[in-house]
Amino acid sequence: MTEKAALMTVFVLSFRIMGVCLCVLIGWMFACIGLYGMTEEERNQPLRGWRRRLRVVLLLCTRTVFFSAGFPWVTVRGRRASARDAPIIAVAPHSSYFDVLPVIVMAAPSVVAKIETSRAAMFGSRSEGSQG
Repeated sequence: MTEKAALMTVFVLSFRIMGVCLCVLIGWMFACIGLYGMTEEERNQPLRGWRRRLRVVLLLCTRTVFFSAGFPWVTVRGRRASARDAPIIAVAPHSSYFDVLPVIVMAAPSVVAKIETSRAAMFGSRSEGSQG
């Protein structure tokens, strides 16, 4: 390994890790704020009002996490189908974190997950906060 590669690994990697951790923490904080005071029934309904606008902050935080981790910016080419023409997007087989990228690019329309996901530390509140 060259000296330049070693220095870049130490400095750039540490900034990327700090960026990922900071964005996850900020996203978790905003998701908790958005979900504060909601009943279980309200959590199963589409977000409204200021909570719906807060979702944009969560999307930005999530996209920044991917960018900090080294994922390139996704460019959409062509014309996106309307919700009437294509009401469902299925992202599978959930074998990597790449599955989240199309959902983020589409502004997190709504996420369907098993109930245990909402109980996961930190990421559970983010998945609930992305309901649209």
